Amino acid sequence: MKNKIKNKKFILVGALISVLVLVAIIIGAWLILKDDDKSDTNKETATAAEENSQEESVPTDEIIEEEAEEEAEPVNTTSNEEETVEEASDDEPEPINSFAKARNSQRQAEIGMILAAVSQYIVEPGNSIDDFGVINSCSNPSPIGTGGVDLADQLVNIYLSEMPQDSQGGTDQDTGYTICNTADGKIQIEAPNAEAGEEIIVSR
Repeated sequence: MKNKIKNKKFILVGALISVLVLVAIIIGAWLILKDDDKSDTNKETATAAEENSQEESVPTDEIIEEEAEEEAEPVNTTSNEEETVEEASDDEPEPINSFAKARNSQRQAEIGMILAAVSQYIVEPGNSIDDFGVINSCSNPSPIGTGGVDLADQLVNIYLSEMPQDSQGGTDQDTGYTICNTADGKIQIEAPNAEAGEEIIVSR
């Protein structure tokens, strides 16, 4: 009977020891797993911190260069707009001014032809400025035409193919051009109908 009791005690003690060993093993395994989790978490935190520090650490030289480039390239919209307006005005001249300039050029050429013809006539032997009739002083110029000083009889078909007339209203009676004697004895031809404020005069 005593032996049976002792055997039961040994069995209980052994079972208890086995349970304690098993609990110890479980606790040890749990501690190891916990340490591994902490280690992994620390590694991940360290890696994330390194990546953040690499992204945030932009070299100072690059920042300075970028700022310098931004300052060196200002956007000047005002200048571009002014250039665009100037180009548009150059490409599209006002038709009125263009036509007026063309007519003034024609007037300049025609009074030059008249003065050249008068000069050629005068230098011919036996000819004189008096052949054209009375020519006023330049304070009151004489109109060229049948209603004033008629140059056509002496000049046309010899020095001129026809008597030039101002394109803006010139007629045989009044060609739109005038002739006069200057104070220093020269013959002066003028286009009084010149446009755009231009003064068109020739003298010799």
